[in-house]
Amino acid sequence: MKEERRVLSWRDEDNSFPWRPVIQEVPVPHVLMGQPNTLQYNISGYYPDALTVSWYKKDKGALESVPVHDTYKTSVTESQRQPDSTYSCTASLLFTPTLKDGESEVICRVDHPSLEGPLERSTGPLRVQGKPKSRKPISVTLGKEEVKCSLVLERFYPRDIQITWDCVSEQETQCCPSTERFTTNMDKSYGVTSDCRIPEKDLKNPNVKVRVMWIHESMDDPGSREMAIRDEGFPWRPVIQEVPVPHVLMGQPNTLQYNISGYYPDALTVSWYKKDKGALESVPVHDKYKTSVTESQRQPDSTYSCTASLLFTPTLKDGESEVICRVDHPSLEGPLERSTGPLRVQGKPKSRKPISVTLGKEEVKCSLVLERFYPRDIQITWVCVSEQETQRCPSTERFTTNMDKSYGVTSDCRIPEKDLKNPNVKVRVMWIHESMDDPGSREMAIRDEDYPYRPAVNIQVPLLYNNSEASLECTVSNCFPDVISGMWIKKDRQTGETDHIAGDGAYRISHHELGRQPNNTYSYKSCLIFTPSVESHQGAEFIFQVEHPSVEHPMQKSTGALQIAGEYQTLHHRGRSNGSPDHPEYFHL
Repeated sequence: MKEERRVLSWRDEDNSFPWRPVIQEVPVPHVLMGQPNTLQYNISGYYPDALTVSWYKKDKGALESVPVHDTYKTSVTESQRQPDSTYSCTASLLFTPTLKDGESEVICRVDHPSLEGPLERSTGPLRVQGKPKSRKPISVTLGKEEVKCSLVLERFYPRDIQITWDCVSEQETQCCPSTERFTTNMDKSYGVTSDCRIPEKDLKNPNVKVRVMWIHESMDDPGSREMAIRDEGFPWRPVIQEVPVPHVLMGQPNTLQYNISGYYPDALTVSWYKKDKGALESVPVHDKYKTSVTESQRQPDSTYSCTASLLFTPTLKDGESEVICRVDHPSLEGPLERSTGPLRVQGKPKSRKPISVTLGKEEVKCSLVLERFYPRDIQITWVCVSEQETQRCPSTERFTTNMDKSYGVTSDCRIPEKDLKNPNVKVRVMWIHESMDDPGSREMAIRDEDYPYRPAVNIQVPLLYNNSEASLECTVSNCFPDVISGMWIKKDRQTGETDHIAGDGAYRISHHELGRQPNNTYSYKSCLIFTPSVESHQGAEFIFQVEHPSVEHPMQKSTGALQIAGEYQTLHHRGRSNGSPDHPEYFHL
């Protein structure tokens, strides 16, 4: 019997060698430009473990493929023995394509001893895509009675993209029209800005959301962004700025003001609350507090602003309570609050009367009364001001406490009489209190219109008889300080000319100090003694002129035109017994 022999070769022409490599591609969903992409081939069923893998690229229009360059990262996993004793591995190519790589081919070439020539798998012309990138949230631009919402998508390819805007509330989802503006980049990718206009009234509902979605062939799922006015990045929430109040004054209308600005939409509400000292909760202010909010004003940046005001007249009982301004707006999760902090209610000193003057022995007591101030601390300073110097004067204060816990004070300062003999001296009092922006002050000088101790001048004229000696008496009273001078003047009846009477010859003058009076003023008397005659004195006028520091110009008192009667004896025989020299008749001017 003839023996048959058969020889097995890895490269049998009839392909009877069973363990040649098989290449299975792992699908790549998208080849995305600018992003790392991995091409993978599972190679299995080969024996022996003697496999080599190389990668090639064939650009569009090229006749030959060329090995990939260094920017392509290649790898082959270590061969793994399978249950049937064959081997398998995975060949990978990691690369970051650009749009220039579009329609080029990537080829995986496998060599094995069982193959006459290399086994190849090609991707076919690559379809490189750009996935839209949304790097920023929806931007919002304010317009007249509307908001422009904008979305920017960058670096996508191809150009076709679907963008949809919706306005979503609890009741409905409403589709909103939009406009798109495309741009082309240097690398031939595209960008788009999509604008959608939302009416202002729709945003007054804090639960409304503006949603934009986009679909592109490079994406497995739609992309989306949302915007609501309660988003953390919403830029037009109200800002409250307090208008400072220097003093909260008891018994006077005070206005607290807050400027509220930068908000959108125009849907702001303001409420006021008060929290008493020691209270746990604040309560709405009552009717004696007058509240107001100005109409919202549109600003150049299209936001709104207004001013909220609270007018109230506090008492000291309101001290250390808080007043709270609470602002609500659709953009806020909860109300925005600004508190005054504990109120420091103050009472501003009131000076209702001028400095009062009381005469003493060789001094004057000047007194100032200040009323209804709070707190008690007050600084009162007296000075005596002349051309040469300003001299500080000591004082004493007497405080009183009122029913409403406010205070009053009487401040007394004693000025030496000699200081007031200078008519240019002024007594000044100043007071400073924390309720005041500027010091208060009053002044007193003896030439003030209401100074009470100016000279009072009276002349007594007796019945005058021809050729009978008579005396004119002038009394000057109510004088302070003790500085006075006086003189007699004669005024001619025909010419009106005046002559100073020297007190010699036909006229005798006597001056008498009447001394200090019970009210501490000074009095004086001056007598003019002469013998009147019809020829010289009929119709003439005698004047007494007084000078005193309290009067700027000399004071004059006149007798009026003198009436000279006939001889005394003649009148006596006619029954004028009341005109005897022992009992002259006087009259007062």
